[in-house]
Amino acid sequence: MFGEDAHAKAVLDCHADYARRFARALTPVKGTPTEVATAAYAGCAGEFEAFSKAMRTHAETSKDPKAFMDPDGFQREQLAKLREYAFAYTLDLYLRNTTTF
Repeated sequence: MFGEDAHAKAVLDCHADYARRFARALTPVKGTPTEVATAAYAGCAGEFEAFSKAMRTHAETSKDPKAFMDPDGFQREQLAKLREYAFAYTLDLYLRNTTTF
């Protein structure tokens, strides 16, 4: 979805670490999987900020007219996509690491 973007990878790696830490906690986590995924966003705010700045720079230097003509819109769109994907990604990892079949 985000190709080889290092900033997007950093966000997803942070979310993965967050999900795995809570999934493997020795004491039961009192939060629901949705709450864990929501909290991961706050826990990974620095990575999201770096991604946001990188998307702004990309938009301002892009040869894609849509991105170049509306860098704010491009940045918002990319952030929304990553937030949505990171949320689902975190839920998936958390559930796969806590559920036994």
